[in-house]
Amino acid sequence: MSIPSGRVILGLSYSYDSGAALLVDGRIVAAVNEERMNREKCYAGFPALAIAECLRIAGLTAGDIERVAVGGLMNFPYESGLTTGASARYQLSNLLSRLGLLRLLIGTLPFAYALRAFFGNRFNPVFNRHAELTSRLAGMGITAPVAYFDHHLCHNAGAYYASGIDRCHAVSIDAFGDCFSSRIYACEGGRMQLRKTVPAYHSPAHHYAYVTALLGFTPTRHEGKVTGLAAFGDPTETARILGERIAYSASRRSPFVRGLYQRPEVEYLRTALAGFSREDIAAGVQQVLEDVATRYLRDNVPDIPSTSIVLSGGVAANVRLNQKIRDLGFRDVFVFPHMGDGGLAAGACYAANAGATGTSRNQPITDVYLGSGYTDTEIEAALQASGFEWHRAGQVEREVAEQVAAGKIVARFAGRMEYGPRALCNRSILYKADDPEVNTWLNHRLKRTEFMPFAPVLLAEDAPRFLKDYDEARAIAARYMTVTYDVTDLCKAQAAAIVHVDGTARPQIVHEATNPSMHGILTEYKRLRGFSVMVNTSFNMHEEPIIRTPEEAVESVKQAGLDVLAIGPYMAFNRVEA
Repeated sequence: MSIPSGRVILGLSYSYDSGAALLVDGRIVAAVNEERMNREKCYAGFPALAIAECLRIAGLTAGDIERVAVGGLMNFPYESGLTTGASARYQLSNLLSRLGLLRLLIGTLPFAYALRAFFGNRFNPVFNRHAELTSRLAGMGITAPVAYFDHHLCHNAGAYYASGIDRCHAVSIDAFGDCFSSRIYACEGGRMQLRKTVPAYHSPAHHYAYVTALLGFTPTRHEGKVTGLAAFGDPTETARILGERIAYSASRRSPFVRGLYQRPEVEYLRTALAGFSREDIAAGVQQVLEDVATRYLRDNVPDIPSTSIVLSGGVAANVRLNQKIRDLGFRDVFVFPHMGDGGLAAGACYAANAGATGTSRNQPITDVYLGSGYTDTEIEAALQASGFEWHRAGQVEREVAEQVAAGKIVARFAGRMEYGPRALCNRSILYKADDPEVNTWLNHRLKRTEFMPFAPVLLAEDAPRFLKDYDEARAIAARYMTVTYDVTDLCKAQAAAIVHVDGTARPQIVHEATNPSMHGILTEYKRLRGFSVMVNTSFNMHEEPIIRTPEEAVESVKQAGLDVLAIGPYMAFNRVEA
């Protein structure tokens, strides 16, 4: 099953937030999710446009692909199951939940393994998508053999091989992946050895999704709103109620769900939590998640603090939890930048390249700028049609810094698009961080309803002044905006816009080698203001994917009434009022 060095592997995520990635000679050279191509948020389906874009970016053809690696053995058509009008499949699962049978089927490992085998892609009698997949690939000229890899193996392979950390434990936690909710691997020397598996029924992610739905948000999309809202609440009573439904089992060394599954549990919680504020409910589920997850890691990851940990899966998107995990004392904590199911395409590439023995020639990532990029000619065409006043800047980084320092909202479009949910200054909106009211009025312009403050971007040299206990040697997760830090008094005084009510911030730390343009902007800004901290929020309107093309950049600037578009080496000025 191992892939000889130099071969080309196409990785696919083919369910929720589908996408594609290309690995050449052990290195991810392109990765794009379908939502960025068709503009349908978290698109679930065959990622035809993403495949074509990855090939274009890499300068390859369909005939160059020698292996297709699919993330997941059970690629069911995606559906949350928490909405009204659920499919027959979810109506059946709700019935089995009420009867107590679902706890047996996906709550015990023997039955979970049996379901995986029965519903796997090649032999699945109900949702056999193998024929559909190979037909769609053939229609694109891709006839390479297709291999399927375990959902959690892909999560963990992505985190381990991308991290550049040789000795660590890889931990994935999500709601449901091939009948499991978590797996832990001991990793060293390019090998991954499975150490722990938790059945899907017993995931703390389920109750986080249930609370997300109860609070009026969309599960799998808006859990981050719950994380932000939690800081405003008191978890005392709500955590007690939720803790009776999802707890930690010391004897099993894993999370353990005492409650029901899907809609029956949502109905129970709606009654049990009636009368509590949204803030208190959010605070309760956040505390339960933190308690359960940190106990799970303490009991199953040996050698703290001499070992590092790499995290993946949807739960790893919870930046407050990641701070609690870091505080356990690991040598370092890395979170795969595309931690959710949308990142399975890259993880499948790594898993396929590692082969059956678990050894690998995979190369770690140095950044996540793996998506679409555009030439100056393409950018100029979009600007000429924009109606903006624009010019080619002599020193674009200096001009951006001057505009931000002057209080202008600057949309930055630079180089290749980021892979994953975080905007890391190639598709970002920048603003000065000393305006505490910016979260209200800029979110209004972007039509967002957010409870987290905007994230900061700053130079590595300034991080210890603004973030408590910052250690550059243990800060790999901070490069990708995947963990929070407590902030210093200086940060509260000079950068109030990026400080949450609980005194934390979710930073992106910039190094010159990773993003020289943004490093230059921050350096110039520091020259003007004395510090390098800016607001960094994603370049998109509410409920839209992050923008990809110059044309989308122009349209978003117009919709939001932003002041300046700094696109490639050009500065464009929007004179239309918001």
